[in-house]
Amino acid sequence: CGFAAPPAFCLLHKILRNRQPHTIEARFLPLGIDSRIMAAPLFDQFGDHEATVFIIEDITEQKRAEQKLKSTQEQYRSLVQNSHGIIYTIRPDGVITYASPSYTKLVGYDPAFIVGKHFQDVVHPDDIQACEAFQQEILETGESRSRIEYRIFHRDGSLRWHLSIFTPCRDEEGRIHSFVGNAIDITELKHSQF
Repeated sequence: CGFAAPPAFCLLHKILRNRQPHTIEARFLPLGIDSRIMAAPLFDQFGDHEATVFIIEDITEQKRAEQKLKSTQEQYRSLVQNSHGIIYTIRPDGVITYASPSYTKLVGYDPAFIVGKHFQDVVHPDDIQACEAFQQEILETGESRSRIEYRIFHRDGSLRWHLSIFTPCRDEEGRIHSFVGNAIDITELKHSQF
């Protein structure tokens, strides 16, 4: 590395001290790229260091893609966390696997209350059949449905009207493995219609 007293981060000194190959990811300044640097020591028959093999891989595009993915995930998380509606995921068997934080505001429970439960546990009994038919139609056609209205029990004991949209999520073979839903409270609108 050229240092009389090598810095702690010196890759060459790490592999000589440990006598093992080592890999780091770092900005490779001479080329101005993000890189994965792999170094392996070579020893002669007496066990003395003879040479070091360095392989430098340009991972600039990978790092850009990772940063873009991280940014997209942060943006998605912010949208979900700050949504006025409940964003949820549900399996084809009706078990809810995720509910956004707005579940607390709109239903009165922490989202953990509903995760792992069947939707029938919170939907009014008179609306369960319609919800099942709605989900079954999406499973059969594979197409998103724009809306279903149903009543849900609030923590305070009241019934709230919700309007949901439902979008199927597919695996690599095109099979539906879950749904993403977005529910909004339309109770005031329903009461004004009566």
